[in-house]
Amino acid sequence: MQTIRNRKTNQVQEIHLPFEKMDSVTMGRFLYLITPKKYGTGTYWLSIELAMKGYTADGQLVLKKFPLKNPDEIEQWIEQFQQHHVPLYYTNTFLKDLTLDDYDTMKKKKYPEETGEIELAYKTVNQEAPMNWDGKKIYR
Repeated sequence: MQTIRNRKTNQVQEIHLPFEKMDSVTMGRFLYLITPKKYGTGTYWLSIELAMKGYTADGQLVLKKFPLKNPDEIEQWIEQFQQHHVPLYYTNTFLKDLTLDDYDTMKKKKYPEETGEIELAYKTVNQEAPMNWDGKKIYR
């Protein structure tokens, strides 16, 4: 079981997906609006959302997702996945509405072998946000 704590609300989310039962993890983009602009570029913080595919203790195949904002916390998760030999992938797209059925068909690259180093979290000003995994534009 892994635990995620929201530092602002102190809310805890538990992920019941043992490392040993994970098929793979994909890191996608997650956006926190700083200066929202509904129909244009704005200032926002791009970070990572994890999509973990694997089996629960009772053998059910699931996809669990959660966002991470802190680069140090993202690094800790990456280290945990690597220590447990969980295949890790990256896509520079959002994972909004990603389902278990869509997970394997989503375009992604092996991390870090095919991607090289990437910025895990960073602030952008007046730039367009990445596309969603399915090619749709969520933020303009």
